[in-house]
Amino acid sequence: MESELEYVDCPICGPSPTRIWLNDGKLTRYVQCKTCQTVYSSPRYAKKFRHAQTIATWSFSDEMLNIESKRRPTLKLEAGLIQQHVRHGRMLDVGCSAGDFFDFFPKTKWERFGVELSESTAAYASEKHSAHVIAGTLRDAQFPNDYFDLISMIDMFYYADDTLADLVETRRLLKTEGVLAIEIAGQAYMFARSRGLVAFLLEKRWNRLSSDSHLYWFNPSGLSLLLNKAGFQPFEWYVAPSPQQENLLTNSLTRLHYFLLKSLSSRSFKSLTWAPKYLCLARRADVPL
Repeated sequence: MESELEYVDCPICGPSPTRIWLNDGKLTRYVQCKTCQTVYSSPRYAKKFRHAQTIATWSFSDEMLNIESKRRPTLKLEAGLIQQHVRHGRMLDVGCSAGDFFDFFPKTKWERFGVELSESTAAYASEKHSAHVIAGTLRDAQFPNDYFDLISMIDMFYYADDTLADLVETRRLLKTEGVLAIEIAGQAYMFARSRGLVAFLLEKRWNRLSSDSHLYWFNPSGLSLLLNKAGFQPFEWYVAPSPQQENLLTNSLTRLHYFLLKSLSSRSFKSLTWAPKYLCLARRADVPL
């Protein structure tokens, strides 16, 4: 397996000083860039292995549909926020999974496209949501230049093989006035939630992060720098809630946390790193905001 490992640089700073951030007993590990504070997996498994792992996890099944259904209230909220800025046209949802996000973009206003690694899930999303979903990666799809009015990357940016290359490809595909929407978890929130006492109290384990799964953890300033590097300019940031929880107490606490961070984010950009999820909207940097 060691021969199948690859070492990568920080997607924002390139070759730069790092420190070991988490060695979780695997062949892979997390390092942190000392310049921008991005945490990323290096060494990590080669692309062929990673893709096989992702496909196995997110292939079509009743369990996968159940997991996705817990995201629907958040997806509905985010779709509404996005459509305040772009109201109709051709959309692409990268990593669209079962296609639930499409439900909140009416067929009368939107021509819907998706990209999804799992062939079985891509087929389901196509049929269920009357969408054009391609099985593979964004760069596999080879869409034409200036083709989309909206490109969304919802809760999937952690898995991108090369985040900068994918953003450069996204810029090629996006129309001049188009919108890019990226949703990720707050870095500080995820680390506090996933390691130590909080993780143990909620899930009876001291660490739920896995360096052979999620490849990147960005803070808001790092994501902004990465977008700038790819030719984008962020213009709006929103706090989004966590998926619905089955436990009533946990669900109440996560909702309280969401409303607290929603209030704080209006006063401090840095507070977004403590958000359960946040949605960043960006346009091409050559378009005046």
